[in-house]
Amino acid sequence: MKKNHWLEYGLLLLFFVLFVTIRSIHFKYFLNFVSDQASQAIDVLDMFWTHHLRLIGNPITSVVYQGRLMFQGPAYYYQLLFFMILGNWDPVVSSYLFMIFCGLMIVPLFYGVSFLLGKKTSWAVVSIYTLLPFFVNYTRFHWNPTYQLSLVPIVILFMGLHEKYKKPKYFFIFFILLGILFQYHYQFVFTLAGIFLYYLLKEKNKVNTILLSFFGFIIGISPLIIFELRNKFYNISTFILYLQNWSQVNRVGNWQTPHYYLGVSLFVVIAGAALIKLLMYRLAKGKNKNGKLLTTLIKSKNAYLVFILSLSFVMLFWSGFSFFKQPAEAFWAPVKNWNYLGERKAFDIIKSKNIKDFNVIDLTYFDTKATVIKYLFEKDSIKINGEDYRGNKFLFVIRSNARSLTDNAPYELLELGPSKLLETWKLNDKFRLDLLRRIPQ
Repeated sequence: MKKNHWLEYGLLLLFFVLFVTIRSIHFKYFLNFVSDQASQAIDVLDMFWTHHLRLIGNPITSVVYQGRLMFQGPAYYYQLLFFMILGNWDPVVSSYLFMIFCGLMIVPLFYGVSFLLGKKTSWAVVSIYTLLPFFVNYTRFHWNPTYQLSLVPIVILFMGLHEKYKKPKYFFIFFILLGILFQYHYQFVFTLAGIFLYYLLKEKNKVNTILLSFFGFIIGISPLIIFELRNKFYNISTFILYLQNWSQVNRVGNWQTPHYYLGVSLFVVIAGAALIKLLMYRLAKGKNKNGKLLTTLIKSKNAYLVFILSLSFVMLFWSGFSFFKQPAEAFWAPVKNWNYLGERKAFDIIKSKNIKDFNVIDLTYFDTKATVIKYLFEKDSIKINGEDYRGNKFLFVIRSNARSLTDNAPYELLELGPSKLLETWKLNDKFRLDLLRRIPQ
């Protein structure tokens, strides 16, 4: 028995090493740290400096009606704060620490699935979580959907503990955790509905199930409830406003948007692994008319183990092929040939010039306000008036070599007025940094 335990611990360690190693390949080049991450980091930095506890988190910028936004719960901001402090507010270091945390989640994922469906199925799920490129991409950068995914293994652990021990406390904690995950991304409501329906049909004591799940969920979303009570039900009224004016609501994303499924993805993987195991079991019990070799393989005691090993090798090579080559841009970059390293280089140049009366804009993509650069100034305690583009003498402009300063000039550049190009720096083969000085009128 002890030998089996040591083998189990060794395999878990091996998967953890694989998890970290694959994601470490060209980590800085794949890192997604753009306007969303920077604006959220600024909020968290403000929380840290002011010691202000929040009842809401980041705004939902993908759905807007006449400038009105809904807000997620605060759980993501508190988890992000933890990693930013550990990483000394550095986007690369803090993101890497978050990735390691995701790797450690292999342990609760393994034991949770073991309690639910057995250890063979748990090894299949751990293998997919570790090696599948989809999970590789979404476990190495800050974002509320990726943080939601990072905590799903803990939810699955308590789901498994309830299945094994049938104790109400595990079921209650399970629904508290589901409420907390709901704070990260409201798309999780569909996963919640499915889980609640599953237990309502499965559990014998329906009243107990409803009460425990309801009160557990309420505790999990309690910060949002307090916020709604204090602010005249702002989120609820905004949601109703969306429904009433749906045709006029500005929406980004659709059913094909991958991160919408992060919260449910591991549950789907578990269900799929269990279904394959069941099908193999059924085939082993029946007769196979397609050939003796396949029948022999399926009937083997190690058939599912062979399936897991084969799957692992396929995904390992798939990930290796996908991530071995250094990418030209970050994962899910808003523009080609651009990543955080370009932003960092621009910041270092601006900081080294030691100019006091300046602002900065970014014409590489939709975030003209250069939120990443401004976060880097914030974290270094360098104060600039980031919203004032008229009162500054100098303006730094990040742009592609192919874009003219007069070509569809944004508001921020027009506010500067007549200007003179003083200096230019190369950021990479496609992008540059310009320094403009206002011409006095």
